[in-house]
Amino acid sequence: MNNSIAFVVDPQIQFSNPANRIDNYFEALIKKLSFILENNQYVVILGDITEFPVLDMQGLIILIGMFQKHKKQGGKVYSLLGNHDIYNWNINTITKSTLGLLAKLGLITIIDRSKEVPDTLNPVEYVDIEGWRIDCTLLKTPH
Repeated sequence: MNNSIAFVVDPQIQFSNPANRIDNYFEALIKKLSFILENNQYVVILGDITEFPVLDMQGLIILIGMFQKHKKQGGKVYSLLGNHDIYNWNINTITKSTLGLLAKLGLITIIDRSKEVPDTLNPVEYVDIEGWRIDCTLLKTPH
């Protein structure tokens, strides 16, 4: 693992295969994410880690294992909030989501300026990685 930063945009991981895919969607995403985690000390997910707020149990176990391995090797993962990470644009539902669980386990740090993410998940307003400041805008309800 080198000292680099990878940005992952909208992975929208789901265990089931979307109808329009001929490959194994979950397997393809996990291979890509594993490669990113193995080769970058810092990973920033730019929202929507999963397609739905809660990932199937089988997928969740695999995801937790990947992030635990990355953390043991000295890696850090950060995530902005995406609309798929919560229910109905309600930030308070983050504790009932996959992202909330990963944060509670200390495997992902949520970057959030809204002050609405519960303190129990240890959100931060911004991240400074090797001199790069990563900030976010507020997640807002669509008009």
